[in-house]
Amino acid sequence: MFVSPVSRTELPQKKAWDNLVVYDAGCFYAFFATGYDYGDGKGVAISMLDVARSGDGVHWEFIARDQCRVEGAHAGYGVKKIGAYVYYYPTCSDHGRTETVHFKIFRTKDFIDWEYLGTQYDVYRDPRYYRERWEEMMILDDVDADGRPVLYGYLSSENLPEYPPSAAMLRSYDGIRWDVLPPVQIDWGETPAQHGELNFVFKLDGRYYFSNTFRAYMDSYGFAAYTFVGDSPFGPFKPDLERFRLCGNSRREVTWFSHQTPLPDGSLLAALWLSHDRPPEIPSLSFAIGALKRYVTRDGHLRLAYWEGTEAAKGTEVTDHAVEIVQPRELAEHPRDALVAGAGALEISADRNGVIALFCRAFDRERGFIVEGELTAWESRTAIETHHHAAAAGFYLEATPGAGIAMLPDTLGVTRSGSLRYADRRITDRDAYAQIGLVQARAGVFDGTLAFDPEDTVGPFGHAAYCGIRHGRKHGFKLLARGDYFELYIDGLYVQTYLLPEPQAGAKLLRVGVCVLDGKCRIENLRIFEMSFP
Repeated sequence: MFVSPVSRTELPQKKAWDNLVVYDAGCFYAFFATGYDYGDGKGVAISMLDVARSGDGVHWEFIARDQCRVEGAHAGYGVKKIGAYVYYYPTCSDHGRTETVHFKIFRTKDFIDWEYLGTQYDVYRDPRYYRERWEEMMILDDVDADGRPVLYGYLSSENLPEYPPSAAMLRSYDGIRWDVLPPVQIDWGETPAQHGELNFVFKLDGRYYFSNTFRAYMDSYGFAAYTFVGDSPFGPFKPDLERFRLCGNSRREVTWFSHQTPLPDGSLLAALWLSHDRPPEIPSLSFAIGALKRYVTRDGHLRLAYWEGTEAAKGTEVTDHAVEIVQPRELAEHPRDALVAGAGALEISADRNGVIALFCRAFDRERGFIVEGELTAWESRTAIETHHHAAAAGFYLEATPGAGIAMLPDTLGVTRSGSLRYADRRITDRDAYAQIGLVQARAGVFDGTLAFDPEDTVGPFGHAAYCGIRHGRKHGFKLLARGDYFELYIDGLYVQTYLLPEPQAGAKLLRVGVCVLDGKCRIENLRIFEMSFP
């Protein structure tokens, strides 16, 4: 889980970019495009594959390094199991000239020895439809108009002006010989039309789902994936505006692509590509794939959900649930602030300044840990209903005493993640209502002793990620953390992946706890596990 082809201890020249996971003969295989930057000013030529294998989709072991070198290769590629072979479709250019962009075809049976099928099978763009972009091959198994099994290929492309932005489309009956077709049809309506990078195309529960990823598009200044829905592999696909953003981040680039991994039972898994924008920037040493997730449909919309196979990550259960309040400190206490802790349960009541309770036991961030249970939050409602505000109840991960990262779902349908600071004195002037007697201790979250910078926002509308909790309703939750990342699920649905605090001076241990703002929260059936990694 959160497996990466490079580590902080390897040569700094090695970089990674993009990943795909395939399932074959009872095992998962994760493919990573890798390359080297030797500081000669020519940049990184992505030209090799690293391959990791896992029997459970959680524990990975690299079985191949720097395989299948392709000169002039680009970042994007495709991988598909067809018959007895796994096929690899790397995009490349002849001598670096973009007008010659095409993809080649390799195949293997053992993931180490790769056979190039020859130039006669190289697939070039058709200039009647497409400009130079031609990569990130995704392949859909389907049947054609005559009922024959067919493969439809989709590529990130730049269409000619007479075609709306979408993706390139191809057709094959063997995975080797491909016909180039006109672009996929997208009916953008009033949604801003933009070329993107292909995320996935698949059929699930009788409908076709197409996803492009965009940077700085609509509700995201980072990188995010958006969902389009149709009734044909050719389209027209329409934006699913009610649940448009499948995953992504508001102000950072943490989650990127989520290419599909079909399983024999017909279900589909997603392997999110993760990175962060701390030095070195992308392609970075932090590159990884997160916990595998399931693509599911709920109320006619595509969502990401917790995959039961992730339970294999659970190792030793931690029975020490002792907690301590670290905020508010004595000078900032309020009569509503309270903590009651018992066997497998916590109950926290917090005023607008918030209460943060950390587990006394710290956790090894490289080994990883899982926190799960049931959470119920109540708003601090009063007779003045115009001043009812959301209660936020979530998780806080400490960087240093007084500062860390929080992920806070609230009862009005929004989950916010970002940097949080606290002190026993006023440290922010954000709350304009702080000195108004009528709503003292009611109108807003902040009284100045806690400063929260929500760098990422999910919900309440247009997002497929689960968008918060509800007043008085019990919700199941799972928090997973390892390495550079942590992620949250509520009621089995994926909420968000975000960055753990940067380790201080090489520290391996991390403290985690519960943060409640302006309300009451009860956590029941609390269980904590170390992950089953050495």
